[in-house]
Amino acid sequence: MNTDYRLALNFLVLLNINLAILNMLPVPVLDGGHVLLSIVEKIRRRPTSVRFIEYTTTGFAVLLISFMLYVTFFDIKRISLFKALFKKDVQIEESEDAVKPASPPTK
Repeated sequence: MNTDYRLALNFLVLLNINLAILNMLPVPVLDGGHVLLSIVEKIRRRPTSVRFIEYTTTGFAVLLISFMLYVTFFDIKRISLFKALFKKDVQIEESEDAVKPASPPTK
């Protein structure tokens, strides 16, 4: 019973670390993108235009949402494939050699 909690906790830790890494990608919608834009502003020594930030954020938000919809669509499409796979009736046929009973030993 104690192992169940440890497995669940390990999964939650792995999920949390995975989300943190993905969040730090240099995509303007995510936190890594904000860090990248701040570094660019620091190097240029002047603020980035609001219009540029707005367009890049909107564009990458659309790309990110499109990617999420794409992945969701094909995941849902695969669920019906798995359901059909598990609903099939499987019949195992044996060859005639395997069906023959062993003959009793002779003395």
